[in-house]
Amino acid sequence: MPRKEATAEELLARAKANGYERGAHREKDSIRDANRHVEKTKKNQDRFLRLYAKFMVLQAKEDCLKSGTPIPDEAAFTDTVRESCLGKGAPAPDIETVKDFLRFYIATSRGMLDHRSTVDSVNTYAEWFFTGFTRVTETPTDKEERSEVFNWVRRTLTKEGVIVNKRKPKHLFGKEDLTEILVTLWTKDDLIFIHERNRVQFTFIFHVYCWTGARLGAFFTGGLRYKDLELVMKRLPGGGWTLIYKIDQHWVKNNRDPDNISYGFPLLPS
Repeated sequence: MPRKEATAEELLARAKANGYERGAHREKDSIRDANRHVEKTKKNQDRFLRLYAKFMVLQAKEDCLKSGTPIPDEAAFTDTVRESCLGKGAPAPDIETVKDFLRFYIATSRGMLDHRSTVDSVNTYAEWFFTGFTRVTETPTDKEERSEVFNWVRRTLTKEGVIVNKRKPKHLFGKEDLTEILVTLWTKDDLIFIHERNRVQFTFIFHVYCWTGARLGAFFTGGLRYKDLELVMKRLPGGGWTLIYKIDQHWVKNNRDPDNISYGFPLLPS
C-alpha cells in the first residue's frame, strides 16, 4: 500500500511542533559565509580590525588639526569614525589607505625572529584585515587589490628593508630521534616509577604521531577513545594472518563537526 502523502497543513503542524517559526532566522540567514571562519580566526581578525579603527581615528584627528576643525566630544568622535570605517555597509578602503595602515602596523610591532616583521606575518595580518572587514561590514574587497597588496608586501617592503623574508627553521623529527626515544624509554631507568602499560601506550602514541603527522589537539582535545580504533585481521599470501588497525581522528584542525566527521588512517603494527 503506497504511503499517504502529508498535506501542507500537516507538514506545517509537524514543523511548528519541532520548533520551526517562519522568518525567525531571516536576518541571521541573510549573512553570507557566517561560519566560514573558526572562532580563533575571528578573534585574530577582530584584534587587527580594532587596530585599524584606532589608526583611522588617528588619521581623522590629524585631518581635523590640519583643517582647524574642533573635536567637541572625544568619545562621540571616536565612535563616529569607527562606525564610518567598520559599520555595516561601510565602503572598502582604497589601496593607498590599506598600504599606509600596514606600514603603521609594522612600525608599531616587533618581530619574533628579527627586530623587523616578516613577510609571512604581515601578509597574514593583511589577510585577516580583508576577510575580517568583509565579515564585519558585509562589503566585499576587490580581488585584484588584495593580490596587489600581498605582492607589494612581498616585494616592495622587503626591498625597502621595512620587513624581512625570514622563516623559523623547522627541526624535523627523524627516525633516529624516534629510535633514541624508544630505546631510552625501554632500557633506561626513570626518575619516577612508570608502569609497563604506560611504556606500551607511549610507544603506540609516538608511532601514531610519526605515521599520521597528527597535532596535539588531534588526540588530546577530546581524547582518543577505543571506539576510534578499528581492528582488522588480514590473511597473508603465504599463509597466516596480520593485524591492521585504523585510527579515526576527530579533533583535527578546522573540523567543525567532530562528533560525526573523522579522518581515518589505516596502519600496520610495527
